[in-house]
Amino acid sequence: MGNGNISRAFIHLNPTKKCYLTGDIISGTVGLNLIQAKREVDKTYIVELIGEIGYTTTETYSYGKGRTTITKYHHPKFYKKTVNLTTPNVERDIYYWPFQFQLLNHLPPTINKRQNYPHVKYYLQLSMYKEGSKSENKVMKYLTKIYPCVNLLENLECLKPIHIKYNEKNIILHVTLNKSGYVPGEVIYMTLQIENPRKALVQRIDLAMIKKYIIQQCKCKDMIFKVTLPKILNVKDEQIQEVFDIRIPSLLLPPSYVSHEGIRQNASIDISYKLELAIKIQGFFNDFYVDIPITLGTEPNPDFNHQQISNPMVIPDYSIFNDDDDDLPPDYYSAVQNLERLDVQD
Repeated sequence: MGNGNISRAFIHLNPTKKCYLTGDIISGTVGLNLIQAKREVDKTYIVELIGEIGYTTTETYSYGKGRTTITKYHHPKFYKKTVNLTTPNVERDIYYWPFQFQLLNHLPPTINKRQNYPHVKYYLQLSMYKEGSKSENKVMKYLTKIYPCVNLLENLECLKPIHIKYNEKNIILHVTLNKSGYVPGEVIYMTLQIENPRKALVQRIDLAMIKKYIIQQCKCKDMIFKVTLPKILNVKDEQIQEVFDIRIPSLLLPPSYVSHEGIRQNASIDISYKLELAIKIQGFFNDFYVDIPITLGTEPNPDFNHQQISNPMVIPDYSIFNDDDDDLPPDYYSAVQNLERLDVQD
């Protein structure tokens, strides 16, 4: 990330991280050229940590026989914390002010690039103003990602095996997972049992991991990965049983989240994940889908050395799933024109 620069001021983070977790401390310095600082000697300096959502609404207007739809862009702030900068340090003709913020628990995770809608973003803002007047200058520095710390060990229900029975199209499907809570990079152990008394041709079974999120009234879905399970291809046995090991991509994925009471009054943000099994049966209108809700956490990190994998299916960490931000100011309008969503089943 680059440094914002207005009136020769800058914000430097120490250290800069790809992802901050709630409870972490964000620290750094504000710098200002000595000559500029002397000119601004009568001004007050503050640094703010700001959380903001971006979402769109549409309004349709009728005129005569025509109609037009207007898209409106909204950017309410749901969080703000301020540090006053007082006595600076001077080094090599630069005034330096140290600052730090500790991230509160229950902050919602960063979602999407800030140019895309809807999104959740965080940034630092330096303001300089005279007593009794509005802020004259501002410097902004965007933070890559902030995620709430979701420790699966604190929710033991997520660590218990789960079993689902589904009866559809004269086929009974039993799905067993080793647990319902995972972190990126971890292995999902799945057992499928199929009762197929009519010997229908099971052409294939696709497994997808899907992220669903709601920001205010905007609902979106992203497909994290999709694979065809290799052992069940064009089979019509009465009894089918297979075991699969699938590793979740080691990506920076926002954890499962439900808006906290302190945040909900300004912003409604919810993130959920599910595994979707698409069972493809020969013939028209015979396909069916099974959804399995899962929880995605941030810790504990998986211990790969102790995961015994007999037949691992490793999902590539494709770069298209990464949404690291650059440091250009957000262009709200042009970015929306290129926004595309993956088409996934409800």
